[in-house]
Amino acid sequence: MKKLLLVCFLFYSFNVQALEYTDYSSFSDFSEEKIIEDELTDVIVERRYKYYKLVKKLGDYALETSDVLFDKDDYIYVPDNQLFVERPAEKADKIILEHKGYQYQKVKGITYLEVKNYGETFYQDGFEVIYQDQTPNYEVVTNAKDTQLNIVNQNEYIRLIFEKPLDVSKLKLVLNITKFDGEKLYVNIRLGNDQEKLSNNSYLSSVLEPLTFTGTNLNTYVHSFETFYSLEKLPVNKAVRLVEEDVTLYNYNDILYRTYTLEREYYSEYLKDPLNDYPYKDESMFKDYYAKRTRQLLNSKAEDINNNVTENNNATEKIVETAIRNSENKQAELSPETNNQVSYDMNEQKINPTKTENIKSEETYIPDLVYGLVGIILLAILIIIIIYKWVLKQIKRAK
Repeated sequence: MKKLLLVCFLFYSFNVQALEYTDYSSFSDFSEEKIIEDELTDVIVERRYKYYKLVKKLGDYALETSDVLFDKDDYIYVPDNQLFVERPAEKADKIILEHKGYQYQKVKGITYLEVKNYGETFYQDGFEVIYQDQTPNYEVVTNAKDTQLNIVNQNEYIRLIFEKPLDVSKLKLVLNITKFDGEKLYVNIRLGNDQEKLSNNSYLSSVLEPLTFTGTNLNTYVHSFETFYSLEKLPVNKAVRLVEEDVTLYNYNDILYRTYTLEREYYSEYLKDPLNDYPYKDESMFKDYYAKRTRQLLNSKAEDINNNVTENNNATEKIVETAIRNSENKQAELSPETNNQVSYDMNEQKINPTKTENIKSEETYIPDLVYGLVGIILLAILIIIIIYKWVLKQIKRAK
């Protein structure tokens, strides 16, 4: 009966009390530092993104295609150089303009120039060909004996074959003649193309000087002209002549639109929501920001719990010690009556066993099974107390 009361007392003394906390504080400001949530810390995570705006970068003017972006409000007209006497057909992205211009004729484009000596031998130290202030590409064909062309005898020629047709009015040839036999220099210059001879020019001079030929001073009959038109009035000469003024002319004007590209310009910081000037979100660029609020374990309650546990532990240890001593005393009292009595006479070296009956006490008549159950219950209580003390230590550390 006493041991049963002991068990009841132990259960009564093991009084587990619920933990109490203060209210949570306000949330802190967000920061990039990662915060771990626990019993005393409440954490919220806010994902922020990079936002950007599209900035227009202007390019050149160009014909509209599908390859680039065009600003239809920004355009210019570029005239086509080709002029028409009659109004041409309408074309997409082109406008047709009407003008007053001029009709001219000029010597057709030449593909060769030939210098032939009809007089006595002349001597030179080279020649110079200039076309629009540059030297055109050409090859030299000659029947002269002197391949260096320093000496040109009678009926010998020097032919310059140009790479492409040239406008004779823009051509200049200089022969640096140093000497000639006879009284006069007699040279013929012919111009032509693959189809026909266009001009035949003879030069007869008794003065020793460089011979200069230009397409604007053709001095013989011009065999073939071609017509062309111009919006500007041009100077006329033997290579170019005016046919008619105030001619109605047409040409196409291409519409060129301003090209542009759209480039991203990012806001300097990561944002939760877009700004008016930076409305576009880049899903691939983000950071997580953390804010926390905290609470505390009530100190008075924690101290009460610690004191109760300590008192319960002390009381439990005393009860267990008392129970153990009582059990040992009872066993000592029962020992002479429950065992065979043996006496030894060391002098006589005789053993006289005296057999007594076991005397059972009514107060201590408890089956062995009860002792086993009590021991198991006590062990379980001790384990629970140890676990409870460990939990309290973890809470104190969390502070």
